Amino acid sequence: YEGWHGFCYFSGQVRLVPLAQILTRLLMKEKFLMLVKNWMSKEVISVDASEAMKDANQLLREHKIRMLPVMDMGKLVGVVTDR
Repeated sequence: YEGWHGFCYFSGQVRLVPLAQILTRLLMKEKFLMLVKNWMSKEVISVDASEAMKDANQLLREHKIRMLPVMDMGKLVGVVTDR
């Protein structure tokens, strides 16, 4: 699952959560408190809906991510993937 990520929407913000991190925490901590804030990434890479697709593709490659949240006026409106 290395390199796989999922998105969570929490308190008005989109957070990218690596699935490897989720699996590791589940396996290592039997009684880990299951709160989104314990699993989310703090820095989310996103693209504005008005940006060119080539810019979104460049972000995906540069940051080695598979999904990119698309924002419009501070709100999540979609997701661009590498597929």
